[in-house]
Amino acid sequence: MGTRLKYKSDTRSKIITTIIIIALLALFGVVILISLGSYFSAWLFAFIISIILIYTLSIPRHIDINDDSVEIHCLLELTSINIEDVTRVRTLQNKDMQGCIPIWGSFGFFGYYGYYLNLKNMELVKLYTRSWGNFVEILDSYGQKYIISCPNPQEFVDLVIETKSSFKSN
Repeated sequence: MGTRLKYKSDTRSKIITTIIIIALLALFGVVILISLGSYFSAWLFAFIISIILIYTLSIPRHIDINDDSVEIHCLLELTSINIEDVTRVRTLQNKDMQGCIPIWGSFGFFGYYGYYLNLKNMELVKLYTRSWGNFVEILDSYGQKYIISCPNPQEFVDLVIETKSSFKSN
């Protein structure tokens, strides 16, 4: 058994990504015009490209639900949550996510991912979303909260609960 759920980017994320890329290109263009080809423009260009590459390596790609784990795949990162360690899985409304600010991660640049601080209850959560909506919260037995987004959150919750119950019966 194995189910793969693909991420879909929302319009807001696509607009933020486009604006950031245009702003970075404009900044680079201004620096080239001002510095007249000095080493500073080359260093700035290398810095901008490296930041973009670091962000793109952490973009969530898809979620796999296997017999024994829930796996969140990014381009270079794999987060695996053992199904027996899942203590709670539930859907979240958009209002539950108000007050979340990024501590280390992206807020709209190719999605919303990284570590976020929830100001309502002052807790640190790890976000793996490409769109701002259809949230699912996964809490493991170690107290780590993961928040993902998927096209049909209730179907995901039901699938994880069903997989967990079949894992316990084996």
